[in-house]
Amino acid sequence: MPSSHSISVAPATLYLSPVLLANLGSPSHVRVTSLRIADVSSFLRPGQTKSRLQSSSLPPTAKEVTLSRLSTPLSEEKSTQPSLFARLQDYFKQKQRIVKSGDLIAIPIDEALGKAVFEGGAADETNDILTHLDSSSANNAARVQSHGSAVAWFQIGDVSSPLTNDAQDAEESSLWGGVVTIDPAETRMSQSGALQRKLPPTTQSSWEFYYGIRKVPRSAVSGSSHLRAPPKEHVPVLQRRIRELMAAAMSPRAVHLGLPPLAILLTSTQRNIGKAYTVSRACHDLGAHVFSIDAYELVSEGAAGGGDTKTEGFLKARAERGLHCGAQHTSLLIRHLEALNSDRMAGALKDILASCRVLIATSTEVDKIPDAIRGLFTHELEMTAPDEAEREGILQSIIANSGLVVSPSVDLSSVAVKTAALVAGDLVDVAERAVLNQAIRLESLAAAASVSREVAISARDIQLAGGDSAISLTSADFEKAVDDARKNFADSIGAPKIPNVQWSDVGGLANVKEAVIETIQLPLSRPELFAKGLKKRSGILFYGPPGTGKTLLAKAIATEFSLNFFSVKGPELLNMYIGESEANVRRVFQRARDARPCCVFFDEL
Repeated sequence: MPSSHSISVAPATLYLSPVLLANLGSPSHVRVTSLRIADVSSFLRPGQTKSRLQSSSLPPTAKEVTLSRLSTPLSEEKSTQPSLFARLQDYFKQKQRIVKSGDLIAIPIDEALGKAVFEGGAADETNDILTHLDSSSANNAARVQSHGSAVAWFQIGDVSSPLTNDAQDAEESSLWGGVVTIDPAETRMSQSGALQRKLPPTTQSSWEFYYGIRKVPRSAVSGSSHLRAPPKEHVPVLQRRIRELMAAAMSPRAVHLGLPPLAILLTSTQRNIGKAYTVSRACHDLGAHVFSIDAYELVSEGAAGGGDTKTEGFLKARAERGLHCGAQHTSLLIRHLEALNSDRMAGALKDILASCRVLIATSTEVDKIPDAIRGLFTHELEMTAPDEAEREGILQSIIANSGLVVSPSVDLSSVAVKTAALVAGDLVDVAERAVLNQAIRLESLAAAASVSREVAISARDIQLAGGDSAISLTSADFEKAVDDARKNFADSIGAPKIPNVQWSDVGGLANVKEAVIETIQLPLSRPELFAKGLKKRSGILFYGPPGTGKTLLAKAIATEFSLNFFSVKGPELLNMYIGESEANVRRVFQRARDARPCCVFFDEL
């Protein structure tokens, strides 16, 4: 946390690191007492007036400590092993550590850096580079906060204290309740085996923010307020649903009763909608591991030789490696399931399902999945495009988790309205474009100031002089970002958008306007009438020679009633291949449903 902030603390509140709190059992209340030094008065030596224990005394130094590695997808990756153990060694060399048997130890590493170093040099060179990188604690802190960092976990195993015949020493050691000090100069440490267990659930622990895996929102580090936990992020309904299903399937009772495993097929009609991210967040909420398998990678590797047989072998091998983290604590995630469309894959997936507790697959083309494979899944959930409220929540989460500063004048609800039909991946792109627009705006402002004052002024100078107001994202940044994202989003059949055509732009046609208002206004203003069974018109047909204002009138309808406008030309839907024209029509109406409320305009029907 920045040292420039003046942080006040709340009274009667104990501030602990997330891992220490998890090691204590995540209690809501903790009682802190002083050492019971008086209890060892009976063991004082002749002539000794008081115990050697003081209020500042440390626990006894351990003679030997055994560490066990927690099996996680990260720790099972061979390419991260040198970086992982270099960071582990540096963790205990930095300072004395106070631990107890059973404690978790979190080791943050830069996963991308570790893989790059592993792939780029020999073993000796790799160790030398990692040792050099770990020599500076300042570099460590900066590297942990970098993009792509991850956390590996260890657990304290057996702890051996120095043997003593002194009754007073033995009694004083017993007062610590098994807590010892690890001194790198005196304690012998060894790593033995691997354990299978869950991690601290992110719903109860903020360790992801503490170790820089996720950025702390600016609202949580304000200088005038108490230290606060990160604000609750937007949790989609589908994420809660998956989390509840996984919690039931992974519970000890379900395992004890031998209940069948959970198999979820998560589908969508659009890519980058956030299926894999939603599954990952649901697993982290429970402290479970998620092992991802890309079906397209398996098919491409299998195509090099062996065909379906080799692909089947790769699939089983990847699944077996994922289950090394513990079948009861791991969710297997198979992405792009439609790529595994051969008959052999049904048997392979059935064997994998028999050895795991949770199997989740994602697909954007569910019709291409064979019935034999589709029938293996116990639940089939569809992830649709977010509505206006969900888009606003996603934008808030993106801004909070990215540590962005947004001007108070920015209304995210209005941004959400303008991003109809955009999915989570597109909203991330909107936020990134807004940051880019801000940088361009500051550069332009600096260039103009340099010319007017005849002094070289940089964008950094403006940021330092303006403070938070200078680094804040403005409404103009988001408006341009949304426009650019929409241009990128448009495809061959058009993209939903909100036009800017008023009734005043349409000359004449008074009787047509009246009929349109009667047809559209009533369902929007009095929906309860149609909920009781009153039928409404299914559509409006505009006909007439070219240039009479049919398209302009349709755009005015969308603007006046705050509807998204989806324009499709009839010839664009036609395709020479059998079934593709019908599929194009289905896609049009699916896109319109995603952008609801929407006005679909078929031109040249």
